[in-house]
Amino acid sequence: MRRTVECNVALFSMDENNPRIKALQRKGGITAIYENGYVTICRGEWKMRVMKAEDIPLTYGGKATF
Repeated sequence: MRRTVECNVALFSMDENNPRIKALQRKGGITAIYENGYVTICRGEWKMRVMKAEDIPLTYGGKATF
């Protein structure tokens, strides 16, 4: 599907070493990962920690797995 849509694509993963995440990061794409207890937004080599996963209500105190 990603190859046929005409828009920016962002990938999300609990595994920061996911091969698809790494491939998109190498191309300068946008990803969101779970990294050291934080939700982190990445674009290429740039990273910004958003907040601790346990502080995001949707994660039920960091207990929910996606």
